[in-house]
Amino acid sequence: MSTSAVSVDAPPVREWARGWRVVLAVVALSITSNLHTGALGALMEPLNSGFGWSRAQVSSALTIICLGVLLVGPIAGAVMDRIGPRKLALICLAIYPLAFAAVGLSGPGIWSWYLGWGIVSLLYPGISSLTQTGVITQWFDRRRGMALALGLTGAGVSNAVTPILVAQIIGVFDWRAAFYILGGCIFMFVLPIVVLFLHDHHPPAGARKAKAEPVRAAVAGASVGEALRNWTFWRIGVSISVASAAIGAMAIHLQPIMRDAGLDAATAAGYAALMGPALIGGRLLGGWLLDILPGKLVAAGSLFLPATACLLLLFYNGEPWMSVTVAIFAGAAFGLESDVLPYLTGRYFGLRRYGAIFALVYGLYAAAFGLAPMIAGWVFDVAGSYDAALKVIIAALLVGAALLASLPPTPTLAPGDQPEP
Repeated sequence: MSTSAVSVDAPPVREWARGWRVVLAVVALSITSNLHTGALGALMEPLNSGFGWSRAQVSSALTIICLGVLLVGPIAGAVMDRIGPRKLALICLAIYPLAFAAVGLSGPGIWSWYLGWGIVSLLYPGISSLTQTGVITQWFDRRRGMALALGLTGAGVSNAVTPILVAQIIGVFDWRAAFYILGGCIFMFVLPIVVLFLHDHHPPAGARKAKAEPVRAAVAGASVGEALRNWTFWRIGVSISVASAAIGAMAIHLQPIMRDAGLDAATAAGYAALMGPALIGGRLLGGWLLDILPGKLVAAGSLFLPATACLLLLFYNGEPWMSVTVAIFAGAAFGLESDVLPYLTGRYFGLRRYGAIFALVYGLYAAAFGLAPMIAGWVFDVAGSYDAALKVIIAALLVGAALLASLPPTPTLAPGDQPEP
């Protein structure tokens, strides 16, 4: 196991003195791992017009990626615990641009769309939140909440820029060009940045004060089996997955809902792009709150944002104030949940097997994020509206908030400790 211990005695200034490079690398990875989310909404109409693919079929791209996280993620997490998140991220990122660009070769058969995203899903766990949060949790302890928030702001940048960029590319070229151009950008810009800023993979010097001890003994936390037998793991996984389902459904279907209400493509993309800045704001707010308040309260409160957004969508009529509010609430919820999940995992289960444990809970999160848009698309295809899906999501979010509020206090783990069941 190559994961180094993070010293709880390292002051915040020491954590940031060299750790800022790691945060910048994670920002670049976070942008890359969220490109597909912003692109799919803009691609629905051209793919439907060109090939007759339904909204559920187009949304299946997200489902396939998220199932990849669920199935391949635990393997990637185990590998990460052995070779470290840095090496895993670099290996997968070197191949990812080619796989992403190859999706542009899809059509006219829907099977080619499924195949393209299936290949992407095999590489995706290595550049996802699994490795992103793994790097940061190695480097930061005292300011881990804010470090996670800043590093994962790349998702906000991606969700702000990608819908507009893809819409412009489609207008000038076609939908295939969107994949070729974005894949080229990953290779030319993101890969060099990550290689440059992740070349130094040693945690702060204060974390190595016990270097004479075996690494395993210096890292506190639960084993995978202990985590799975812990009711806390399932409360976190189920509750955050419900929030993920709500966010995933809105991220993919927000533009189609707006188009159904009479908005044109450019206006709908502009409103959807507001999710990006809101995601960044929610992420930074979440990081700050997690460093000063009990994590379970921040987590429980965050579920009311997507619940409110879904409630507004039940009565959506295209008015600007509703469009702005839904986009901001959905984006802020996305940011908060992405902070909460790795934070609670690290605090409740430690770093001993962080990669494998986080991969499992993140797999639940990702599966919900991927399945919800496809199910919402199917509901629309059958019923002609999203109302039934929205009502179920709202009820589930309220239950999830209650489960998170019932979590035990966050434990303080010393080397060799195990979390309370």
